[in-house]
Amino acid sequence: MQALIDEYVASAHPVGSSTLVRRHLAGVSSATVRNELMWLEGRGYVTSPHTSSGRVPTNVGYRSFVNSLLLSHGFLQAFRANSPHGILLHHVAPEGADQLQNIANMLVFLSEHVGCLAVMWAPAISQSVTHRGLAALMSQPEFRETAAALPLIQLLENYGELVALLREVLEISGLHIRIGTENADSQLYSFSMVASRVDIDAHSAVVAVFGPTRMDYRKAIASVSAVVDGYKH
Repeated sequence: MQALIDEYVASAHPVGSSTLVRRHLAGVSSATVRNELMWLEGRGYVTSPHTSSGRVPTNVGYRSFVNSLLLSHGFLQAFRANSPHGILLHHVAPEGADQLQNIANMLVFLSEHVGCLAVMWAPAISQSVTHRGLAALMSQPEFRETAAALPLIQLLENYGELVALLREVLEISGLHIRIGTENADSQLYSFSMVASRVDIDAHSAVVAVFGPTRMDYRKAIASVSAVVDGYKH
């Protein structure tokens, strides 16, 4: 499942057993991989878009993968060691600096690193929601047709709905990850969100990345966590 998700994140194309063997599972027979894929499909973790194509992860598959990452002690240690934590610290300005500009700079880096839309809501600093990375979002294969990204663009323009979503994150500490159909709004079923509360100069804010359900969850979780850790220093 991890190999299939890694390959699909990288290629955005359905993944077949031969590709998995060639690129990820050397030494495992194609027949064994096909049987495993059939098992995963039977339990709703992957699906076949077309009869003759490979498989793609479902929302259930992504959720299982994300949960396994979050429950893995090794991953929780590794993403701090391998995240862009040190680079992000350069985008966290000292107390008294222009925090709005600092936030904008940090969001630019975050969006470019993850390849998604990056958002921060810091109500004690500004009532507006700062965002960067629409170009990064639109470069994803899913959103090359502008209409596919329209629900998220409309959310950005609807301040009340966006703040209501971010306020849920603000009120409960820890990572908030919504994948596809886990979003309350059915128009956002093609998107995922990784978000967390972050403290800026003793004031609570929210940092979040939005992308396709095919987003690189490892990188998104690591990067959002790095922002939270960066503001602690």
